[in-house]
Amino acid sequence: MREKIREREESAHLSAALSRVAKAAAEGDREGLFNRYLSRVTGLIEANLIIPEVIKDPSRLSATVIVVIDARGRLKKFRFEKKSGNRLFDEAVRRAVYLAAPFPPPPARLSPPLEIGVVVRPLRLLREEP
Repeated sequence: MREKIREREESAHLSAALSRVAKAAAEGDREGLFNRYLSRVTGLIEANLIIPEVIKDPSRLSATVIVVIDARGRLKKFRFEKKSGNRLFDEAVRRAVYLAAPFPPPPARLSPPLEIGVVVRPLRLLREEP
């Protein structure tokens, strides 16, 4: 009788441990999915970033924006979380966000709408043509 109780307890512990491992794996997979989507959104915004010629050293600038993207990829909200301190660069970032939209629809597993923080940097120094 004691052995059966011990076997049940061990089985329950093993089942709970496997459940925790499966949950952690699913969360890790969801995190990876989110990071891939974030990378796509960031790339689209930065691809549309055109920096005005009057900004002498844009490589030191960055701004953090918050975007809310619905299940169809539409931009629902936009705001700055942290401006760069350069009005012209910030306006270029705002323009880039709106030009990048609509975005690809987020994966359904991420439960859209998604609120995403994006750090925008002038990685490719595209300049506004005079």
